[in-house]
Amino acid sequence: MESVSLERVYAKLTSLEREIRIVRTALIPEEKIDKKELKEIKEIDHEMQEGERISLDEILGKDV
Repeated sequence: MESVSLERVYAKLTSLEREIRIVRTALIPEEKIDKKELKEIKEIDHEMQEGERISLDEILGKDV
């Protein structure tokens, strides 16, 4: 049985990740968005980065 180094596994995963990005870019068409939509996307991204956590039950309005 051939031994595989962690470095080789990492290199292969990195290579596969690059290939997936290329395929994804080719398959998913880009959409043009206006400034308002871009602002909204950036605000959502900022909120996600802030990391406030809300339980699913709270979102669905169920009593915990």
